[in-house]
Amino acid sequence: FAAEHRRGINTSLASAGILSAAGGGLLVGLLASPAFASSSPDVQMLQTAASIEVLAVNTYKTALTLPYIGGSAANPVVSKFATVTMGQHSQHLAAFNGALKKMGAKTQNKPDPAFVPVVNKAVDRLSGASATQGSAAVVSLALELENIAAETYVNDVHNLKSKSNKALMASIMGIEAQHAAVLLAAEALLAAGAAA
Repeated sequence: FAAEHRRGINTSLASAGILSAAGGGLLVGLLASPAFASSSPDVQMLQTAASIEVLAVNTYKTALTLPYIGGSAANPVVSKFATVTMGQHSQHLAAFNGALKKMGAKTQNKPDPAFVPVVNKAVDRLSGASATQGSAAVVSLALELENIAAETYVNDVHNLKSKSNKALMASIMGIEAQHAAVLLAAEALLAAGAAA
């Protein structure tokens, strides 16, 4: 599972040019390994998916503490998107952990300890950034995470054995793709100087 998962993520992200982003390769490597070792590939995939959702929730929560994302200087649409998206990732986490509980497996409520420094490093680079630079950096980081989630879930739908787990993963994968689409639009608008 781990080898196939890593190969699938590297191929899809390399073709999209995401690996060239600072820290992208490291983040992919971390996400490509399962959150917990287990004899069941379904459990490994669900635990890894849950750890991705924890990372996403934490990243959006941190972004919302920035004045230009969640504060009074924030664009209300961007702030609302971050808030709603964080809530959806919390729901995804609960759904993945619910499936793990049904299987009698250990739930995952935190990211792999190696994930946290990668996101923290990206957030640290935001200190002192202007609102325009900071917004663009946050959108870029969020887009990278959403693409990794979507690509991981596309791969996992194919590899999951349980029909109910496949259905769960497929339903969440579509939402991650929607998040990525909105972030792509936001990235283009910011790059064009049309943040308003």
